[in-house]
Amino acid sequence: MTDADRAMDYERAGVAETYRRVRGLPEQTLALWRDVLCELVPAASVRRVVDLGCGTGRFMGCLKAAFGVPVIGLDPSTRMLGAAGREAPAAYAAAEAERLPLAAASVDVAFLSMMWHHLRDPRAAVAELARTLRPGGAVFLRAATVDLLDGFAFLRFFPESRALDEQRLPSRSGLRTLFVAGGFREVAQRTVQQRMTDGPEPYRERVRARGFSSLRQISDEAFAQGLARFEAWSAALPAAEPVHELVDVFVFRR
Repeated sequence: MTDADRAMDYERAGVAETYRRVRGLPEQTLALWRDVLCELVPAASVRRVVDLGCGTGRFMGCLKAAFGVPVIGLDPSTRMLGAAGREAPAAYAAAEAERLPLAAASVDVAFLSMMWHHLRDPRAAVAELARTLRPGGAVFLRAATVDLLDGFAFLRFFPESRALDEQRLPSRSGLRTLFVAGGFREVAQRTVQQRMTDGPEPYRERVRARGFSSLRQISDEAFAQGLARFEAWSAALPAAEPVHELVDVFVFRR
């Protein structure tokens, strides 16, 4: 196993703490996602929500605000769940998307955020979503797709990370095909521009801390070289100007 492989182990000491520190979103951004959720998935008939791949729990409060019902956070990493419990106390459990500890037809909304590229078996995950969602239930999927790669400014300075993302990120068409084959119908798709950080310094800190998983899977040498290029470029960014990114959103229903 290489150093890069070990760095992507979310059970490794310090990874969860780093993600909790640098992957938070501004309140304005969380409010934006609350509004998108309320628009695309009306809360009237929602009784149970699952945040699948919840990580450090950054969307748990947003989900509760949007739907006003209990939210369960599931993630395979116990260290990430430990950080989530400190950040936003709620119900958490360790679980993989391919084997959900949930009864059949017991969930109204499954929220998946920036986790699809980590799945070992996407088809099995779709099958589990089909099993656990109630008839008419919704999958709300936030994803960095390969279609959006040009919008991630930091990647231009880390070609090894860019190459990795080209291999592992899903495409819009691929996601549609996978969910339709699994018994879902697509009811919404849009690309949302979100404020990632309130200025360039927290953006720089996220990159320095390797707060993007693709930066954790390249060698330390490649990272150091890319970081030098990124720091030189980002030094010219206006100090008070927010940094934005694009996120693809899909809603699939049973």
